[in-house]
Amino acid sequence: MREIIPNVLWIGNAFDARNIKAVMDAGFRVVVDIAIEESPIQLPREIASCRFPLLDGEGNSPALIMAAIDLIVSCVNTQTKTLVACSGGMSRSLLIASAVVAQVKSIDLDDAIRRVTRAGPCDISPNLYATFRELL
Repeated sequence: MREIIPNVLWIGNAFDARNIKAVMDAGFRVVVDIAIEESPIQLPREIASCRFPLLDGEGNSPALIMAAIDLIVSCVNTQTKTLVACSGGMSRSLLIASAVVAQVKSIDLDDAIRRVTRAGPCDISPNLYATFRELL
């Protein structure tokens, strides 16, 4: 897991999000699962679990992408500790987190991506990136 906004927003991969003990020990209140190819996460009832099944490429619903971003922005604004996870933690979750950073910091998406990628590796899908650029 990588911390994106201190004490509030992290990104991770499918294994991170399904490691219930680690999720609980870290104190996450919300887990946002955005990997369409992964099975839904079964979390304890005290953790809010939201699923926005996104493809790592083109063909995603703009409304679904914006709903995920809006939810996470709300979590950040209320200081709710949130984990966003996709399969590898390097494309979808990174782009969603970057879009959130762009909105809460009022900066350009590309500037936000540069900030988020300082924390670790990335492998952003060009088609997914193009979709985010059109939306934001």
